[in-house]
Amino acid sequence: MKKPISLLWRCRNKRSNTGNRHPRESGGYNVLSTEARKTSNAWGFYDMTLSRKKCLLFTVSIVMSCLSPIAWEATSFALNGADVAIYNDSCAPVDPVTGAKRSGTWQDGIASIKCMLNWMGLSHEEISYRDLNDSNEDFSRLYKVLLFPGGFAYWYNYWISLSGKDRIRNFVNDGGGYFGICAGSFFASDTVVWEGVSYGDRYLHNAYGELTGYNLDLFSGTATGPINGIAPWPTYGITTINFEKESEILSDYKVTPFSEGIFYYGGPYFTSSQDKNVKDLGVYDYNGEPALVAFTYGSGRVVLTGPHPEIAFQLLQTLVFAFPAPIITGICTVFC
Repeated sequence: MKKPISLLWRCRNKRSNTGNRHPRESGGYNVLSTEARKTSNAWGFYDMTLSRKKCLLFTVSIVMSCLSPIAWEATSFALNGADVAIYNDSCAPVDPVTGAKRSGTWQDGIASIKCMLNWMGLSHEEISYRDLNDSNEDFSRLYKVLLFPGGFAYWYNYWISLSGKDRIRNFVNDGGGYFGICAGSFFASDTVVWEGVSYGDRYLHNAYGELTGYNLDLFSGTATGPINGIAPWPTYGITTINFEKESEILSDYKVTPFSEGIFYYGGPYFTSSQDKNVKDLGVYDYNGEPALVAFTYGSGRVVLTGPHPEIAFQLLQTLVFAFPAPIITGICTVFC
């Protein structure tokens, strides 16, 4: 029997803000089904118990939401240590002239990730760009995985300084794990191609005046998106991912070959220039290109995904449980 899960989705009714928007920024409203609206409680939360299989279908009712233009104070989160550090830049200040938000992380994706980690019994805490840029803490002593969620990678590059990116690389190189979802995968790549335009290491000046870009470079290849044949940007949908190669990461989930429907919203496919270190976990049924990849970086391990398995809960559970398998060394005790 499949274990039921309880998801707590917050129903937000906040005004969309379209100012100062880069093509990769998610936008829109949360949309709940009619049944969900009828059963939403007085606190504005919708509590539903679904099988993991049904959770795949539920993703079609979710639309990315924009935060209202509220001036958040740019402060760091308290660093107490946890199994998983979740990057969240919601503390970024809004544009002082237009009031447009200048944060990149998709808050609904973060909420779903937290729900999943809670269900698994794994501890987590949020970290901000200021923690990455300015903290004196040794992240290798605090965390076992850095998780960069979906959202808007432009702002990841804007707020995270060169020294902050050094911290991420050093963390992974020293044996930590990096899990990038959609924008988190773009952010980790050496080159990004978005709507036919290539972006490299030096294409913008960040908040600190440094010439920067996609220079985290955990993945030495190219992340290309959106795949308009799956869902023309900025629409979204469910795409089929084929898992054809045997992989220890997914061995406890299903026997290959198998396929899964996963939520897609502008994520990349990956080109690795025949790097034997990069293993394709799954490919898009639409074009046969890699949708999820895993590879080593120094003593650490990296998993990147173009689609959003945190929304298709069933597959994300498998990926995170499987992190320690052969992919993320040094964190077996977290996910066993």
